[in-house]
Amino acid sequence: MIFIVPSLDLPGMMRKARAYLDLTRIVPNQIMLGVGVIVGEVVSCAGPPPLREALLGFAGPFMLGMSTFAMNDYYDREADLKGARMDRPLVRGDLSPEAARLVFLAGFPIGILLSSAINVGCLLIAGAFSGLALMYNLHLKDTGLPGNLFIACTMAIPFVYGSVAVGGRLPVAILVLSSIAFLAGVGREVLKGIMDYEGDAVRDTKTIARTRGIGYAARVSAICTLAAVSLSPIPFLSRASGSFYHNFNYIGLVLLTDLILAYVTVRALELSRPQEAARLRSLSLVALSVGLLGFLLGSI
Repeated sequence: MIFIVPSLDLPGMMRKARAYLDLTRIVPNQIMLGVGVIVGEVVSCAGPPPLREALLGFAGPFMLGMSTFAMNDYYDREADLKGARMDRPLVRGDLSPEAARLVFLAGFPIGILLSSAINVGCLLIAGAFSGLALMYNLHLKDTGLPGNLFIACTMAIPFVYGSVAVGGRLPVAILVLSSIAFLAGVGREVLKGIMDYEGDAVRDTKTIARTRGIGYAARVSAICTLAAVSLSPIPFLSRASGSFYHNFNYIGLVLLTDLILAYVTVRALELSRPQEAARLRSLSLVALSVGLLGFLLGSI
């Protein structure tokens, strides 16, 4: 008996897998989103959170984040084509618009369902941000600062979501962490407006860089970043912050974060070309990752 084994198109399968990864931004966006929730849970519990809340807390926002980015590419496909965004799978032709549409239509209800399985607070947060994500993709994205503020909120809310998932109280460390994430997020998004200066002209996106100039946008980004840095010592100095009070495991890593962000601030003030903003934005993400580790160690 002769068995005929169908040949597998491995290059095609790998290309398709990469296309879905690019569409949903699993790495690093959704991984960091889920980790942010876990960090919020760990900080609020002052230790490992319950397994159920940890798994659901990671999975719900993860699915919502995937869905949001798929929706972003679906609605942006015409502008991305004009801007020759070859990093977008719909522009490359690796995925169809219908595939992206199916991802975001499936991801939203799954993410909402997983959030509802935790508690009402998580459901309300997930529902509110899902609605805002839709509004962002349909309108806010091209408004400049309002869109920047929404994206900054999405960087701050995972820690609040994680805290709500394990009990609802918001300790000092969570309030500080989410505030730092918000302010640093505004700074990063204003930098992104500098980085995307030419592409935003195609969409007529009213970023600060386009409406007020690159120099002005660089100063706004620097101010927001410095404001984030100024908040970082509060858990170390405040008795109300529990395990963070005089915790040198926390302050050591956070000071390293502050040094990196201070460097980003100084270089941002020297920006003269949009291309220079990309490296600073990436460096700020490294700094925030180090800071997250500091908050994790501080909660132990």
